[in-house]
Amino acid sequence: MFRLIQYYNRYQGVRGRLDGMPAWARVIVGICAIPGILLIGLSIVAFCVSLLALLLLTVPVYQLLKVLTGAESLASTENGTQGIAVDVNTTVLDPSSEPPTQPRRQVEVKIVE
Repeated sequence: MFRLIQYYNRYQGVRGRLDGMPAWARVIVGICAIPGILLIGLSIVAFCVSLLALLLLTVPVYQLLKVLTGAESLASTENGTQGIAVDVNTTVLDPSSEPPTQPRRQVEVKIVE
């Protein structure tokens, strides 16, 4: 926490020194900061392009392997009931299907403090 206060004090000191400069000196400092700002922007763009390239290369391969291995139809054949298999032990009912014919169990809950 102490370091955070130190950093904030340093920021305020730099800000105070910049505010104390004449307008023409602040313009020169701003012009000198432009290359750094541009490099930060370019690095963000490069990250987005590399992420897009990763997705463009992996999504078609994933879909092809999913079709070849039959992983898409595996969940619907394992379940055997109406619903969507989330995992082996959990079934979520499809909202468009009919409600279950079995009555629901009442569960009594007692809260102990």
